[in-house]
Amino acid sequence: MLQVGDFVVSSTNGVCEIVEEVEQDWTGENMPYFLLLPLDDRDSKIYVPIDKAEQRIRRIMDFDEAKDFICHIDSISRLEIQNERFCEREYKDAIFSGEPVKIAGAIKTIYERIQKRHRQGKKTTAIDDRYFKIAVHLLHSELAYALGCNEDEIEGNIRKAIALAH
Repeated sequence: MLQVGDFVVSSTNGVCEIVEEVEQDWTGENMPYFLLLPLDDRDSKIYVPIDKAEQRIRRIMDFDEAKDFICHIDSISRLEIQNERFCEREYKDAIFSGEPVKIAGAIKTIYERIQKRHRQGKKTTAIDDRYFKIAVHLLHSELAYALGCNEDEIEGNIRKAIALAH
């Protein structure tokens, strides 16, 4: 069960701290909400209904889970995009699921698409660029927090783990 003081992942805001429980009247009746503060934007406030919290936020990975995730990141599958017209929807579904495996799959898919376009002498599409940045930030910020390091260090850790796996 989530409680004040927990660090969680919001699929739209990344790593957040639950700072308090508050009562709000936004629907015509007082309801209990968790007040979240994103770590990378402490001026933002996010209110999550406590009764829906388990659907919208999840506990952040711990140190061992993050290490294990990085060690196995090479085995995560890319997204299966059947129709190019729906790639944005596939990206959104994966990223906003909040599930690290799906986010990593989106990152791999988008990265592969970017590399293919560059080999063809084409620019990255705006959709690929946008969702790549979102996905990388969400995943890297969680891993960095769990491992107690800087977000910029995560890519190097991932590259080392992949190299060791081969």
